[in-house]
Amino acid sequence: MRAPDSHPDVRPGAHTCRFSYSAMTSLSTRENEPCSKASSGEIHFAEGQIVHAKWDAIQGDDAFYKMLTLHEGDFRLDPAYKPSATRSIQASPEALLLEGMRRLDEGKF
Repeated sequence: MRAPDSHPDVRPGAHTCRFSYSAMTSLSTRENEPCSKASSGEIHFAEGQIVHAKWDAIQGDDAFYKMLTLHEGDFRLDPAYKPSATRSIQASPEALLLEGMRRLDEGKF
């Protein structure tokens, strides 16, 4: 038996799960006093494809891009999650990451 045949399929593209994230985000008030609020979001994967993302009231690609800007927070991965019919993202994971990195590089958030 060849070595690759002896291992299970562990490609990252084969998973269905929910990635939940929560963080404190900074806000500025009218008096220019910094404050923060709790925010949360989710990314839904179906067979390795990103099918839905939400961050607070934002959904779709923009929610995914917003989560790329976060530096710290708490996350949870739910491998038992079964995705619903909600699909707010059509792009491939590679396309989302490339566009997200372009936006980060250009400061477009």
